[in-house]
Amino acid sequence: MVTPYIKPQENGNRYDVDRVIVSNDTMGIEVNGNGFNFSVHPYSLETLTNATHTTDLQEAPSNYLYIDMFQNALGSENFFYNYIEKYVVKGRTFELGFTMTPYQE
Repeated sequence: MVTPYIKPQENGNRYDVDRVIVSNDTMGIEVNGNGFNFSVHPYSLETLTNATHTTDLQEAPSNYLYIDMFQNALGSENFFYNYIEKYVVKGRTFELGFTMTPYQE
């Protein structure tokens, strides 16, 4: 689920998900919700943010599971993009609910 961009950044997001299971050969975690986003990376967000090139990335000993309600559109807050107001997330209040339970195969 990782795309090796020259400039490391968040990627591989899956959206409108109701259930995801992330596991190794014997155990893992199951997340259930209603229309959440998720991504899985072998890097922390701090590592992705601080890296200037893919070669700067050091994989962690375990994967990171990120759960989000939304992601901003391509270009983030770049002033070149004029977003339709109803799709702008900034400055609005939202509520996200999900459950996380241990998973065994």
